[in-house]
Amino acid sequence: MIRPWSGVVRHSTYASLCLALLGGLLVACNNDPSSPTPAGSTLLRASRSASTGITVAAASPDSASTDTTLDVTISGSGFASDAVATWALNGTPDATQVRTNSTRYVNPNKVVANITISSTATVASWDVIIYSGKKSGIGSDAFAIKARHVTIPTVSLTVTVSNTDNLGTPYAIQNDGAGAYVDGTQDVQAVLDDNGTFAFNTETGVHRSAVRYVTYDFNNPVDPANTYRPTPSNLRNYHFTTGASQHSPEIPIQNLGVNGNPTSECIYMGNSFATGKSLTDPTTSWRVSFHAHLEDVSNTPTAFAVVTRTSVSPAAWTITPAGACSPVSNVASLRSGDGSVLYGYYNLPFFFTLRAK
Repeated sequence: MIRPWSGVVRHSTYASLCLALLGGLLVACNNDPSSPTPAGSTLLRASRSASTGITVAAASPDSASTDTTLDVTISGSGFASDAVATWALNGTPDATQVRTNSTRYVNPNKVVANITISSTATVASWDVIIYSGKKSGIGSDAFAIKARHVTIPTVSLTVTVSNTDNLGTPYAIQNDGAGAYVDGTQDVQAVLDDNGTFAFNTETGVHRSAVRYVTYDFNNPVDPANTYRPTPSNLRNYHFTTGASQHSPEIPIQNLGVNGNPTSECIYMGNSFATGKSLTDPTTSWRVSFHAHLEDVSNTPTAFAVVTRTSVSPAAWTITPAGACSPVSNVASLRSGDGSVLYGYYNLPFFFTLRAK
């Protein structure tokens, strides 16, 4: 939305304000020192402009991340050779967060501003203001500041899927009897990716059965009256994925237990399997979710997947659906592959150990 600035500067009965443009900064003076400017209505508020005559139509690019210096082309009308660009949050410029290094006039419809966005700048939509003599104009929410994406090194893994706990009680998700699952071998993908999540995939495509797989035991539903049991094959025994839940703080798995981060966190985990080629056909495919997707709601009866770093060097983690941050233990939902049919909730304890290759 483009809003021209008001053409009137209001004077109170107790004080008068004067505005001057000096080196791209607004300066205020008050003729009555006994009448301080009220909080929230400082000289830098966008609503306290001088005269109209300038419009700000767009900024290109219209977004950037924190801790960045870049050129931004501002288009509009009424620009002059003395134009100065300023970034404002809710109408209030703040050069400590976004500093204008220079403004280059191109023509009455275009200027180019070089700005530096600090590493601590507020992640939000910012206004872009052009001052030129006594005229000024504002492009409301014309520029977005985004959190800087920090690239996280990918970690190739060896994954051990345990069949029993320390007391010999069987887990409901077990291995296929062929040993550890090693990233890059036997069609296995097992990594901590550059988003800080765990991807574990034994999918081979639609042309042949999986070389490796895991097995499931759905014989312990939460509701004893639930008699539904899926009938998966190993043709498409497919893809565990994890991610941040909206109900739990997110820390990249690689960063657990280092740099002051906690050693454990609650995340979601989901996986799919099928009897045929399709992973979305509701009659031949299923989806298991621990707080994932449709289950990532505050009142879900499912457990979180709890990731714990057990060693920094060599790097190692465990994942299990039980822990201090998870109010529920071991329970997952079972849905059709397209998510449209809920077959119920099942106790599916498991224990994965992840080790960096």
